[in-house]
Amino acid sequence: MIACVWLPHFATELIRSTDKTLARKSLLLCDPDTTQVVARCRPSMQRGVTLNMPLHAALAAMPDASILSYSAQQVNEAYDVLLKRLRDFTDRIEPVHEDDGIQFYLDLGRLNSKQVSVLGRKIIRAVKQEIDLKAHVGIASNRFTAFAAAYVEDGLRVIPNGSEAGFLYKLPVNWLPLSREHLRRLDLFGIHQIGAFAQLPRYAVQAQFGKEALLAYQLANGVDPRPIQPHIPRRRETIMHSFDDPVETLPRLEHALYGQMMPVFDRLQREGYQIESLTVVFQTDDHKTLEQSRPIRAHRSDAVRRSLHTMLSGLSFHQGVTEFEITLNAALRPAPVQMRLFPDDIQLSHNLTLVAEQIGTESLEEAVRTQSDAPLPEDRFTFRRLA
Repeated sequence: MIACVWLPHFATELIRSTDKTLARKSLLLCDPDTTQVVARCRPSMQRGVTLNMPLHAALAAMPDASILSYSAQQVNEAYDVLLKRLRDFTDRIEPVHEDDGIQFYLDLGRLNSKQVSVLGRKIIRAVKQEIDLKAHVGIASNRFTAFAAAYVEDGLRVIPNGSEAGFLYKLPVNWLPLSREHLRRLDLFGIHQIGAFAQLPRYAVQAQFGKEALLAYQLANGVDPRPIQPHIPRRRETIMHSFDDPVETLPRLEHALYGQMMPVFDRLQREGYQIESLTVVFQTDDHKTLEQSRPIRAHRSDAVRRSLHTMLSGLSFHQGVTEFEITLNAALRPAPVQMRLFPDDIQLSHNLTLVAEQIGTESLEEAVRTQSDAPLPEDRFTFRRLA
């Protein structure tokens, strides 16, 4: 199942959540440098205020609006907090930014109807707890139907499997990814709802609108082949260090690099990140710059040290090094997923008992943990025949 978490007018609603005196006021956020509209509330959008509109023109359309400066830092911090919280539900999250809001598509895996409803309510509560905003959540078997469900419901809307086309039937056809020309022609044909477009023969859609309209045709019929493209959080950590006296020997330089880098490496590992690449920039006593970059194929400290040693071996220092800068590029590791053959331990125990009764315990073995600290889980266990 796919969940669409929609937060309309994200920036303006975020400001309102922190200043309750703005709750019932029209709000415009502008860039203090360009004095153009960067974010707008729903009433101002309905009154014709557009993004990047000069502030004086926006005030002409919305003279009673409150004007505040747009804070990219505040918006980005709230976005990061929310994305991190949504990862409690799944690692497969695709954020989609729109003009006035933001959507998060979550791949929830296979769930029954009761689990879906419970999870949807938990998502709404999580958003409210983290950033004090009310999320619109739609859950369906595919992303387009989930998107539509989020847009029509002020809260949670779950579309059961098999009812996607029926739910979409009366929604406006301009919700589909069709060009203005395609929508103009559909209007001439008297087709204004998704259901009417879905009832057209496939060959007629392709003949009239071309292959680019076939995706919209699939969506109209409740089928969306587009997978979730998970967002992978990345971090860049930079470490700078200067020497009191120029360093002229590689062992001493390597020791200094390793000592400065490893605390940061260990912290990133604890936070769930793995290093993807390493870049080192040296400044020498004769004011020259030397730079080396290297991808990191393994993620243990000894492998990183070998990579660092290899990088230094490829450099020629004719003068002492006065300072260096290390950049670590890291990506968040996917959380491990425990595969289950049965939905609960009781059913697993019951099935094992039935198997033992049928073939006898003399044919069964149990997994026993060894004292090994091997990195692979399968190397930490051995098998012992049941008596």
